[in-house]
Amino acid sequence: MCETNNQLSSFSVYVDDNFYYMDEDERYLFGNYESCEEAKQVCGKIVDDFLRTEYRPGMSGMSLYNQYIIFGEDPWIPGCSFSAWDYAKYRCKRLCGFWKVKGDLLWDADYRKEKQEEGIRAKRKALYSIEHQVRSKKFFDELNNWKEKKFADNLKTFSKIIVLLLAGSILGAFLQLFML
Repeated sequence: MCETNNQLSSFSVYVDDNFYYMDEDERYLFGNYESCEEAKQVCGKIVDDFLRTEYRPGMSGMSLYNQYIIFGEDPWIPGCSFSAWDYAKYRCKRLCGFWKVKGDLLWDADYRKEKQEEGIRAKRKALYSIEHQVRSKKFFDELNNWKEKKFADNLKTFSKIIVLLLAGSILGAFLQLFML
């Protein structure tokens, strides 16, 4: 912690492991520094080292930040105001160029253009889907009309055959009656 011996003030930097959040067995003393500003710079370097190691081109600030808060080292200084998580968030925004926070996007020009093109593709897909549904409906309507027409034609043909068969049967019955 902050040690005070009459005229000497020292700022200790402790490091917790975010993967083992609140597990004091994973905590270690990184070093003691003469000023709060010097201790803050050391903490910033610890965070920056992790972020540089984990950064991949095209990665969003949110993704990198999530990596940090899950797996990164969390330096802190008793008696000196420093938040490693706030610093990491700031550095992730700077390093990645865009950030997503609760639905609001802060992005660079390329990301904005990509999102606009993605929106256009989504609209085209929706229009295609509607057009496809309309075409499918027309196709099935035409198919049903054809089936109904074909059924009606077949019914007419079947009716003619029945009439001819009945007529033949009746004629045959009359012939048998008169032949006897």
